[in-house]
Amino acid sequence: MKRKKELMIIGLGFILAAIVTVLALDEANAEEAWKHNTIMGEVVEINPDAREITLTDSLKNTITFAVDTKITNFEEFAVGDKVEADYYISLAKEIRKPTEDEKKTPFMELEETEAAPPMASPKAGTLKMYRAVATVSSTDRAQQIIQLEGPKGGMLKVQASNPKWLGSPKDVEEPLVKKGDTVIFTYTEPLITSLKKR
Repeated sequence: MKRKKELMIIGLGFILAAIVTVLALDEANAEEAWKHNTIMGEVVEINPDAREITLTDSLKNTITFAVDTKITNFEEFAVGDKVEADYYISLAKEIRKPTEDEKKTPFMELEETEAAPPMASPKAGTLKMYRAVATVSSTDRAQQIIQLEGPKGGMLKVQASNPKWLGSPKDVEEPLVKKGDTVIFTYTEPLITSLKKR
């Protein structure tokens, strides 16, 4: 009986070790799914209650960001400020060809949300999700980045969550998503983790 208990304890130890390993791998994969970038821009709108800020970059692209709770001086920023921000690029959760009905509504905010990157503040919570019809203006297979031109002409870079969309730089086959494609994509709101005035 004692031998059986020892075997059960050892077996349970292996199971727990396996679970911890899987969780560690999942966390590592989650971190790899998000990529950091930096933007220089001008503040055109602020929503302090929702902790959102809208910036216009040098190419006149207007992008709305969630702001991490670790930025404790958020209330010091105002419309017209020139700023530099580090942020996590939007994560594309789905990309495909749009239906004719979907083309009639080229942009919408979804009810579903996405958990903030694991490297963000624990209080960052969840990020808004959007769906938009856009044209692929460029792709970066090495970084798995897709740049899209939205229905209003603005540019947005998103991180591909599925490596099959772009393939790898060594692939000779044409990728599923390529320059010039009109696609509908579901993506997360980008998250600013560092914000300072210039």
